[in-house]
Amino acid sequence: MNELNEKIQSLLPAQFRKLYRIVNLVENQLIIEVPNATISQGLQMQQTQLLPIIQKVSPQIDECVFKINPDFKLS
Repeated sequence: MNELNEKIQSLLPAQFRKLYRIVNLVENQLIIEVPNATISQGLQMQQTQLLPIIQKVSPQIDECVFKINPDFKLS
């Protein structure tokens, strides 16, 4: 997962970097952890633009699922 996280971080626009982390890949769903609902909502609104970028690294990914974890600290 760390390798996938690093690859995706490097491809996505700078404004999204360090605002999330990849925690799992289940049945073609990329599970993404975010620290709060604001970031989750922002990423969900951009999902149609982000998904093709993510699919360059992992073509099998069909969907991104955002999970809020208040213990996840932004770095």
